[in-house]
Amino acid sequence: MSDTDQSSHMPPLGVGKILSETFQIFFQNIVVIMILGFIAAYVGYLITYAGAVRSLSDPGFTDGASTLATVGLLPIVVNLLLSSIVTGLVILIAYDAKVGRSSGLAQHFKTVLPSIPMIIAVTLVSMILTVLGAFLILIGMLWVYAVFYVVVPAVLIDRAGFGSLRRSADLTREYRWPIVGILLVLSLVGLGLQLLIMPIVGTSFSLEPAGAFGITGIISSVFSAVSYGLLAVSVALVYARLREVKEGVNVDSLVEIFQ
Repeated sequence: MSDTDQSSHMPPLGVGKILSETFQIFFQNIVVIMILGFIAAYVGYLITYAGAVRSLSDPGFTDGASTLATVGLLPIVVNLLLSSIVTGLVILIAYDAKVGRSSGLAQHFKTVLPSIPMIIAVTLVSMILTVLGAFLILIGMLWVYAVFYVVVPAVLIDRAGFGSLRRSADLTREYRWPIVGILLVLSLVGLGLQLLIMPIVGTSFSLEPAGAFGITGIISSVFSAVSYGLLAVSVALVYARLREVKEGVNVDSLVEIFQ
């Protein structure tokens, strides 16, 4: 799980600067990022909630295939689709902020939507490999996750298709442990948010229909939106930095593809 000895000859990734810019860009664009993240998280929550209510409240809902589709696969598919769209949009928003321009959300949708099937495909593959990495304990899983950290920008910007998996692996080589450091910091932020909302969410969950539209779903979705946003912004900045230190490409050149 170690990178090559060439890492000692490579410029530093600049973890501190990337984290600082991640929070700065997030707060500069907090309204649009939170709206996008909240919609994705809340729709996913409602679908998961509906499946759970049906499986727990309907004694006749025992068919294995129906249960798997309603409670298991459907929420996974919907959440993957929505998170892919939000991730792609926030990455482009982050690049706009980085170079001080605004292309507009409509233009970003036009860029992201054609790439959604490929983003979902490469994300699924990287998720499976990340889960396999979990067998090597948490640090192993994070390291594998770091290998594919920039797979979405590779799809959107490099137009690499399934080659985005290899592209991400090549770009992150020699920098995976610094990326793990970024992941750990953002994970701690997410954990802190979860600890804040657990007392509220834990006491307010209800199988009543109104419960899905109450404080549990709303608060959970708000904090999920924060996690969506911070992670996507960091992915954009890590990708930009890797292209800079390994290929001499600055962020202004990266966004020319969207003009």
